[in-house]
Amino acid sequence: CSAAKGWRSMADFEIKGGAELAKALQDLPVKLEKNVLRGAIRAGSKVFLDEAKLRVPVASGKLRDSLRISTRLIRGKVLGTVTAGGNAIGVISDEGKRDFVMGLGAKGVINRNDFNCWGQMPAVNTPAYNDWLKEARRFGKAIWDITGKGVSVDIVFEHPGEATFPVSALVCKKGGMVVICAGTTGFNCTFDVRYMWMHQKRLQGSHFAHLKQAAAANKLMVERRLDPCMSEVFPWAEIPRAHMLMWKNQHKPGNMAVLVQAPRPGLRTYEDTLEAGRHG
Repeated sequence: CSAAKGWRSMADFEIKGGAELAKALQDLPVKLEKNVLRGAIRAGSKVFLDEAKLRVPVASGKLRDSLRISTRLIRGKVLGTVTAGGNAIGVISDEGKRDFVMGLGAKGVINRNDFNCWGQMPAVNTPAYNDWLKEARRFGKAIWDITGKGVSVDIVFEHPGEATFPVSALVCKKGGMVVICAGTTGFNCTFDVRYMWMHQKRLQGSHFAHLKQAAAANKLMVERRLDPCMSEVFPWAEIPRAHMLMWKNQHKPGNMAVLVQAPRPGLRTYEDTLEAGRHG
């Protein structure tokens, strides 16, 4: 594999000999073909990870050790992402999303359907509560299997709300924080407040950003430094289909977007959109 000139946090990889490789793989089963391609991509991506480590301004430490690379195939191009800092753990409810989440750079993935501790928390000090606590701690053990024994998560990003909030508040580490931005399963969140005050945990609400922050995030996407995890882009006329896919939970992993006055995807600026509009 070879990268575009210069090093960036994200880069498109150009795979040489792609036509020959595609021809050789035609007779292979689809699953085996994907495994061969995945192995080739990972082997090539290690070169970029080694280069990233060389450019870290410290010789050792957590920042250097946290560097990792993930790769995804998007519209015939391999997108490589070098990330640094915290280790993300994804929680899914569908095994079909595991590879997608790991491809984004997650350190591990847990399927919440393997546990029975969801919904509003039972009344404290009841048999039902004791059963819930045992199961919630089993979920915490699954986190330790990824992070190491006794290493709980610093931050939990909460989205479902009612169904998951009690467990999020429990498994967050001492002095950690639960950030909640939605309540897709309900708004009546319950939790054992003893674990909040005695372990000095924090609860932070988040409703995205003000205009300046939104513009900054959009700029990062335009510069391809931030991956929007886009799965599908729909023209304006197909908004009903996008909503139907989301309502039936049939959409692909990632985010969907709709073109608003843009004639086609891939236009990065307002000027590009005007120019494309003039030429149909």
